[in-house]
Amino acid sequence: MTRSQLMFGVLLITAGVLLLADRTGAVDAWQVFTTGWPAILILAGAAQILTRPRNLLGGTVLAGLGVALLAWTLGYITSLAVLWPLLLIALGVWLMTGRWPTLVHIDSIEASDTDIVAVFDNRVVTRTGPFAGGTVTAVFGDIRLDLRHATLDPAGTTVQITTVFGDLDLEVPDTWKIQVTGPELLGDVNLRAAHDPPDTAPVLQLRVVTIFGDIDIHPIPIPAPTT
Repeated sequence: MTRSQLMFGVLLITAGVLLLADRTGAVDAWQVFTTGWPAILILAGAAQILTRPRNLLGGTVLAGLGVALLAWTLGYITSLAVLWPLLLIALGVWLMTGRWPTLVHIDSIEASDTDIVAVFDNRVVTRTGPFAGGTVTAVFGDIRLDLRHATLDPAGTTVQITTVFGDLDLEVPDTWKIQVTGPELLGDVNLRAAHDPPDTAPVLQLRVVTIFGDIDIHPIPIPAPTT
């Protein structure tokens, strides 16, 4: 199970518990959601701080945003005329100055799948060895995923990609077939080079959801090893 799958699973279970409690009359699920939804941002920021200490600023900004919004939904801040300008200023400063690139190498011996998350962050990930797919999520962040030296199973594999105000640059060998499915909502998926792999080439299936985000795919010729 990947980290992204775990997060979405917890959210679905929580939603199910709230709806079940609402059906039994124990709580008003809509009231809980409309009041407590900023807690999602607080938890996401805390997870970012704990799992990505090098991106402390990003997690702090995300959690701070959640705290400010929770204070508003609980009634401690009564005027959006003060809250929203402060939030916009904080977000603008962060986007201009706080997105530091992080170089991450994933050892192919540890796992064949890949789970990459960038929230208010830049990530550069190089993947080598057998590649069995995974998930890629960019929210107000940028990811560069280098698969040039990865090997794909002849049966192919699938990568789930979600970009929300974020971008993904994907580098793949030009010997792979690329298939893209999924909704592009005010976003684009672009193939950045002529691409005509053989019919027998393995297939990399990209299941994408793009919301104000771009996915650029770069098929790159890989030179044959010298003897």
